[in-house]
Amino acid sequence: MLFQTLFCMLVGFGIGSLPTALIFARLRGVESLEAAPTLDDQSVQQTVSALWQRTNLEWLRVMVGVIDAAKGFIAVLAGALLMQGMFVGPALAGFFALLGHNYNPFLKARHGRGMPVMAGVMAAINPFAVLVFVICWLTGFLVIRRNYYVGLLTATFATPILLYTAPDLLIQTFMRVPLQTIMQFRIFTVLLAVQVFVRHLEPMRAVFNDENEES
Repeated sequence: MLFQTLFCMLVGFGIGSLPTALIFARLRGVESLEAAPTLDDQSVQQTVSALWQRTNLEWLRVMVGVIDAAKGFIAVLAGALLMQGMFVGPALAGFFALLGHNYNPFLKARHGRGMPVMAGVMAAINPFAVLVFVICWLTGFLVIRRNYYVGLLTATFATPILLYTAPDLLIQTFMRVPLQTIMQFRIFTVLLAVQVFVRHLEPMRAVFNDENEES
């Protein structure tokens, strides 16, 4: 049991730490991602923005995001295979995939924000959570302020709350992995949201500081 748990964590972290943006950068002839902040300090994901701003290829940005989401999805599937019949396996693999992406050892624990990976993880575990997150993001963006980070802040706070108060039957209906108790899933969504929120604190702070200076 202990070996399987540790292996799930290791496999998840390994999949998540695959440096997708760096690989595509090398394919496009960009040797380093360190130039990303100079191109756009407020970019949603600096590593990807560095690539598409250099190449003017929007498909490249989309492709990196899709592959990052696939990393989260595959990590969950791997965890489910390693610990069959238990929620802890896919949950640990998914959590550590997000951790490996956000604090990537190949990128000196920089650049990763985690949104696509989190989407892939949640799509593999419970697609309903992805729908709730998207609705919350759109609500923050369209109703509160038309700013990416306002939408993200709204979604990271509101999604765990809505999933916590959602009927058990609704959550169970959309579960794609074994679940022992609903509380396991609810705690898991909080942990994912905290990871994404922490990695966006710096750009959030920069955006709001710039808006305060302009006003």
